[in-house]
Amino acid sequence: MAVKNTKALHVVIAINPMVDIYLIDLIKRFSSEAYEVIEFYPRRIILSYSGAAIKRYIHPQRSEYFRDLATCIEDITKITGSYETVHFYFAHVFNAVTNHFFFSGIKKYKFHLIPDGIANYYRVTTQRFFTRMLLKKFFSLLNGIRYTLYFGHLTGIDTHKFESVIALEEKGLISDGSQVERLQLSWQKRQKKTTDQQLLILGQYYENFQYYRKTYLTIFEYIHEQYSGSYRFFYKPHPNEKIKPEFLDLLKRYGITKVMTDRPVEFYAREYDIIVSEASSALSNIRIIYGDEILCIAIIHMPAPVFWNFYHRKRKTEIKDHLATMGVRIVEL
Repeated sequence: MAVKNTKALHVVIAINPMVDIYLIDLIKRFSSEAYEVIEFYPRRIILSYSGAAIKRYIHPQRSEYFRDLATCIEDITKITGSYETVHFYFAHVFNAVTNHFFFSGIKKYKFHLIPDGIANYYRVTTQRFFTRMLLKKFFSLLNGIRYTLYFGHLTGIDTHKFESVIALEEKGLISDGSQVERLQLSWQKRQKKTTDQQLLILGQYYENFQYYRKTYLTIFEYIHEQYSGSYRFFYKPHPNEKIKPEFLDLLKRYGITKVMTDRPVEFYAREYDIIVSEASSALSNIRIIYGDEILCIAIIHMPAPVFWNFYHRKRKTEIKDHLATMGVRIVEL
């Protein structure tokens, strides 16, 4: 019989790029106890930490997804097997890897919610993603992987199974009674390299580009009207955004330069004087990290009511209120 390790094991499962900004400081909390970092994503997302403990499962092709998923789950199960207590840290349980362990029913597993983004601060539910959940369930069954359907907040916070919620800011955080622990970031903030006035636009992940094209045009028209001639314009794509030639033409038309980096904007935000986006957790994070050094502007754009139902309008209002509370300037167009 294998001897159980009485020390706790801490397992960070990185399923979104935001983990890069707080991973080093999160690891410091584990003291001398053992830890593992699991990265499960279509490309490399942890760029600021090079510890040997990182195990990467990168699947750029959809055909590789279930192969890597099965391997990842099997490896985590083996890694955690000899420990009496295992603490998992991840952003939500919609992901197939986190879902598998969260709903396993294994008592030695303890769960901690770490920042995912704006979803931590408004009532986004699985109702909106139910079709995708059914597909995850169906294909997981075909591949012999457990996936549990759940209803409520996307993060899973209202299951009351999280030991704690670790966040950059408690204000407006949805914790549903879980203990909240604030994370202090200790990494050095990059200084501005140029005296030029620079404005950065943050891209969003829109599955239907044609539908949201009007939103992009609204943002570009706004910055052109307000800041053209005084600022150089830059555009950072969303981590999941696929840039089409039509969109590159749009950037060129407005004199906007595409930023070529995969690193989260929080690391180098100080290089810009103004950061503009539609509702984004990055704006909130930048306010927390840099305070009044950078002007953050959220463009709140509501498409015509026929395309924008009551549910989405209510969620948009919740996001707007949170960002305003954090000191982000709200511009409604």
